[in-house]
This record gives sequence, structure tokens and C-alpha cells, in this order.
Amino acid sequence: MIVVVRRRFVGLNGLKGIALIAIVLYHCDQGTLRGGFLGVDIFFTISGFLIFSSLLNHIDSGKGIGFKEYYLKRLHRIYPALILMIPVTVSLAWFINQDMLVDINNQIVTAMLGCYNSYAIGSGASYFSQMNPDMFRHLWFMSVLMQFYLLAPLLIYLLRKILVRWVPVAVLAGLAVCNALSMGLQYHPGTDPTRVYFGSDTHAMGLWLGAMLAWLLMIIRRGNGRPEENGDHGTRSSGLEQDRPCGGFCGITDSVMDDAAR
Repeated sequence: MIVVVRRRFVGLNGLKGIALIAIVLYHCDQGTLRGGFLGVDIFFTISGFLIFSSLLNHIDSGKGIGFKEYYLKRLHRIYPALILMIPVTVSLAWFINQDMLVDINNQIVTAMLGCYNSYAIGSGASYFSQMNPDMFRHLWFMSVLMQFYLLAPLLIYLLRKILVRWVPVAVLAGLAVCNALSMGLQYHPGTDPTRVYFGSDTHAMGLWLGAMLAWLLMIIRRGNGRPEENGDHGTRSSGLEQDRPCGGFCGITDSVMDDAAR
């Protein structure tokens, strides 16, 4: 008899807490914790790890990738919170300060399509300018995450066709390195860093690193004779459970990531 076991990575809760505190302190006073923005990269790494772990466990359970199920679940997790947040925020801005509604239509459309970060880069918006009344600038994070959600199952489908088991790890590590190099090459000290901070091609290293760690963990478990099994009882794992996967600092991330590993 096969018993489904859901694994819990309890230690991730502590990492999320540290990252969240760092981000809050950084936004309250950049001088308090100058490196607090690195909490975002911690969230990205956890997200990449959970998404890839969930998909790989789903495959190991014999259910395949399940593209339709996966994408529908992501839509269900993202859009209810997004659809609620946007009208509430816009309504409050209407009563408090209508200057914040400048170019609001483009912001809403691109946020809903998961490409707000690209729109912000193309329009020359600055994440660090206090004079830019951009209400949804925090959704750059969600846009990068949504783009990763879109690519993740497609990439896993291709990588699983590679027979040499360490090659996918090398590919994912290579993507992380290339992303980091892209950030380094495009960042120029003394200039506005919004381009490298918002770009999916420059600020997704954590996502690819998390994906690599998930694949590496799968290989290690299989090498120890535990790909899907809990040795004593022959139980088989088909999923991964997480209390509250990374999120919270940008309003709707908690809702989006709450079920990321299921």
C-alpha cells in the first residue's frame, strides 16, 4: 500500500522571518540595515526551491507535470488577491491623493499580465525615487515571480529529457550565474539601479539557485535510496508541504506563495 507523505521544510520559516524583518527595516530606514534588500533574494530562492520541489515530487508520484493543473493552481493563488487589492488601493488613492493615479491604467494592465517590471523599466520609472507616484511599484516582485511560474514546468519538461543526471543541475546553476553576471554588467555605480533591480534577466538569480537546490536534493535522495520512499515503511512521497511559503512584504505575496508547494 502506498501512503502519501508530505514533506515539511520547517527551517524555511525562520529564513522567511529573517528576510521579512530585513526588508521592513530597509524600507523604514535604509541606513538601519543597508543590505536589507537582500531579503528579496532570500524570498526568491525559497520560491524557486518550493516550486521546483513541488513539480519534481508531482512527477515522482507518477502524475507527470500536470501542466493544466499547475497553471490553474497558480492562477487561483495569484489573481483573487490581486483583483481585490487593486480596486481597494485605487479607491483609497482617489480619496487621499489623486496624483497617485497618474498612468494608473498602464500600471493595472501590466500588473495583471505579470509584466509590470518590464513596463516600469521601459517607461523609465524609478523604484528609488520619492517623486514618482507609482502605486504598484512593489508588484515588480510579483511580475518576476509570475514569469518564473510560467517557465518552470516547461524547463523541467526539457531538463528531464537529459539522461545525465547532473547536467540539469549544471544548467540551472548556469542560469543563476548568467543572471548574476547580467546584473553585474548592467549595473553602473552612481546611476539609478532600477533597471537591474526590476529585470527578470538581472534579478532572478535566487529563483534559479532555488531551482538548482531542489534538483540537487532530488538527486541526493535518490542516491541514498530515498527518491520517493521513506525506507522503513516503503511510503511514497508525492508532494511537499510548507506552512506559509515566502511572502508578505508586498501585500499579496503571502496569498500567492501560501500554496506554492502543493
